[in-house]
Amino acid sequence: MPSLENITGVQLGRFCPYHLGHAKVTDAIIGRHGAENTTVIVGTANRITERTPFSFEVRKKIIETLYPDIEILPLNDYKPAPGQHWEATIPSWFQRIKKVLAHKEGEYRFYGGSPRDLEILSREFDTEVIVDRVREGNQITATKIREAMARGELDLLAELVDERIIPILMTTT
Repeated sequence: MPSLENITGVQLGRFCPYHLGHAKVTDAIIGRHGAENTTVIVGTANRITERTPFSFEVRKKIIETLYPDIEILPLNDYKPAPGQHWEATIPSWFQRIKKVLAHKEGEYRFYGGSPRDLEILSREFDTEVIVDRVREGNQITATKIREAMARGELDLLAELVDERIIPILMTTT
C-alpha cells in the first residue's frame, strides 16, 4: 500500500446541495491528507435537472465557502446513446475521471460514506469508506434539503447544512 503522503484524497458527488454528511467525509479526508492533498469532484457539472438544481459554479462557491484551500473540479455528465444502458457508459466515465485528475502527481484514493457510495468507483480505483454516513451522517439527504428549501424551512435547513451556506442556497432557488 502506498504511503499516504503520496496520495490525494478525492471525494466525488453531485453535492446538490453540499450538506453536513458530505462535510464529515471532506473533514476526514483533510484530516488524513491535508487540505493541499484533498480534491472534491463535482459531478453533473454541465447540467441542471430536478435532482441537480444548482450549477457547478454555485456548488463550487458553496464548497469554497467551507473549504477555501481544497481543489474543486467539475466532471461533466455523459448521456448514453439512444438505447444504450447507463452501465455501458461506465468505462467512459472512468476515463473522464482520469482526465480530470491527470494533472495530479502521485496516486489518488476515492473516499465516501458507504460501500454503496463507492461501489462503481471501486471497479477501477482505490476506494475507502472513511466515515459511516448512515451512523454518523444523521440520515441527511440532499432530497430532504431541497424539500426544506422549497418549503422555506430555515430551521430544518440549519440542521442539515452549514449555516454559512444557507444564504447561497436561498438565493439560488
